[in-house]
Amino acid sequence: MIDPGWKHWYHAMHEECFGRYGDAFENYVTKVLKRLHNDFMNPDPMGSRGDGGCDGIADGGRIMYACYGQHAKTDADRKAKNKLESDFARALESWEDFTTWRFVTNASMGPIFVRSFKNLVKQHAVDAERPIQIEI
Repeated sequence: MIDPGWKHWYHAMHEECFGRYGDAFENYVTKVLKRLHNDFMNPDPMGSRGDGGCDGIADGGRIMYACYGQHAKTDADRKAKNKLESDFARALESWEDFTTWRFVTNASMGPIFVRSFKNLVKQHAVDAERPIQIEI
């Protein structure tokens, strides 16, 4: 018989890992996405361009991931908004064929962040020059 406590243990492990920031957060998300997508790749940063705003790519290049494990104690809403916008802009500049962009984060989503997210969604709606489905 399986111990019913295993679900609590897995949930606790997820909460611990999801609460990390920086590379530790990205590494955790990468492990999860490798299980979700059989073709998931995480490009290594190269030179001054870094990873081109791409912390992972899947579905034959159609899905692009960006990760942000936030550690900010002050001005967290603005910092999350800035990261959202900068990662999306770098992805647009560096990768031409993705149609879905997913921002994976543990950051709080305040009004500044939400307004920015909604603006990006509107700018890249179905009738836009470059339609992109943007998801959190």
